[in-house]
Amino acid sequence: MEDLRFRNQIYRTFAETGLAPSLAMLAEWAGGTDAADAALRRLHDGHALVLDESGGIRMALPFSAVPTDHRVVAGGRTWWANCAWDALAIPAALGVDATIEAPWFDAGGAVDLAIRDGRPTTTVGVDLNPGMLAVAARRGGDIDYREADAQALPFLDAEFAVAVSQFGLMFLPDPVAGVKEMARVANRGAVAVWGDIGGSDRYFAMRELFRDELGEDAAASLDAPFAMGAAGLLEEIVADAGVDAEILAVTGTGRFDSIEQWVTTEVRGWTLGDDVSSEQLAELVGAAQQRLAPFERDDGCVFGMTARIATWSS
Repeated sequence: MEDLRFRNQIYRTFAETGLAPSLAMLAEWAGGTDAADAALRRLHDGHALVLDESGGIRMALPFSAVPTDHRVVAGGRTWWANCAWDALAIPAALGVDATIEAPWFDAGGAVDLAIRDGRPTTTVGVDLNPGMLAVAARRGGDIDYREADAQALPFLDAEFAVAVSQFGLMFLPDPVAGVKEMARVANRGAVAVWGDIGGSDRYFAMRELFRDELGEDAAASLDAPFAMGAAGLLEEIVADAGVDAEILAVTGTGRFDSIEQWVTTEVRGWTLGDDVSSEQLAELVGAAQQRLAPFERDDGCVFGMTARIATWSS
């Protein structure tokens, strides 16, 4: 067998099994053990593959014949790469989606890098508030959290496969700029906002409770999550951003275990957290247990909610 065909057989075996061919396979292809050894040596001398000290195959770039720190997994198969660059080359050479498992060189932590459609992908979350990022990092799994402005994202054009804003657009000073940035950094996007507060009798009643017990500013804070729910507003924002989006309404169910949990979550989990004392919160919960009692059932406070979702693809 000529050397090129011999080399191709070696690579085919690596591609199909993740392993180097056995000595028996090499001998069969080459027409004997001596012929196989000679062919391997010629390929090694020509830098077509790398042999170990015993003459066995050590590397057939980008494949490694022995386990390394760079593991590539796809379709139930595993390959070992010689370095980070080779790990990226294996999915490209095989034309498969894959996951690369390797350590960060500097910190030693695990890298789980997904390759989809020939491109590396990772999940990144951004927020301007370091405190929110710290909370998210404790709960968010393998996500790269960064302090950044959603209206001026520090990423390249089309760097991501998809960009998503889940009930955050209403907090941007310039939501049009936010949508523009999402469309710039990703080929697909989705924005979810809550419908108008008037569509939820539970939250409408709670807003009036906040107004009576805590004042106009507190009532206005409860309006904030629903600020994008006005008819036609989301359509106007995505149009001004130059995005051709499909918009639909989705109705779901919200649930809290009790009125106390519901009120406490709305106060401590939103912008009122630092403005309401423990004593004020206790009084507010007492008033809510009377005024919002019709909304409590045996299984807690259950209510319908409507989200409006804009999706697009470029």
